[in-house]
Amino acid sequence: MGKFIAGRAVSRGLLICVLSLHLGATALKAQQGAAAAEQRLDGLLAAMGGRAVWASLTGVRVTATHYTSAVRLPFRNDIWNDFVTPRHRIEASNEEISRALVWQKSGGGWLRRENEKPRPLTAQEEAEEARWWESNPYRTLHRLAARDPELSVRLIEPDRLEVFRKDGARLCWFRLNRMNEPVAFGTWGSEEGTIFGPLTEANFGLRRPKWTARPDGRWRAELLEFMFLRERMNIDTTRPKS
Repeated sequence: MGKFIAGRAVSRGLLICVLSLHLGATALKAQQGAAAAEQRLDGLLAAMGGRAVWASLTGVRVTATHYTSAVRLPFRNDIWNDFVTPRHRIEASNEEISRALVWQKSGGGWLRRENEKPRPLTAQEEAEEARWWESNPYRTLHRLAARDPELSVRLIEPDRLEVFRKDGARLCWFRLNRMNEPVAFGTWGSEEGTIFGPLTEANFGLRRPKWTARPDGRWRAELLEFMFLRERMNIDTTRPKS
């Protein structure tokens, strides 16, 4: 009986030893994975103009020409996106359309289409615009550069960096080339994503894509101007009377 008990004790000790080694190896692998993800993030921010500059931003204005199968003619698109206060304004116009949208978390968002009076956003539109603002790739780069504690990164594939909220929800992902430049990104559960064109210079020494496009070709945008801001962003959120 004594030998049997001793044998069980030895077996239990070996099992604990094996489990400890396994847990230690798992923890080491997780640490190495986290370090690799942070290293790739550092490379991404460096390729886009530098962590310090991205961390200092407060917003961006983007002017682009959009081409889409949903609208007959190409149209000018202007976006004012506030990185600090939850709000944005989007305008779209050409010879046939004239549209404007304002969203702000504090309320009072509205939408105006050609030949229609401005109206409040529906609950669904409010939710969609809130998700767009939260997952915007440029604002996400700003938050990552500022080391926002609500975000973390994981290197899911050798060239794919994913960004997660504290609650585990995936906010967005970036596909990187060997120079750590982004060549595609997606938000939330989207796996299709959007293609980034080659990078070009913006203000403050930052870099941004020349164009973006959906993989299926149904939408593309020629990005004409990026104006990044470091001071408080002024956005006209006033709802027009007609």
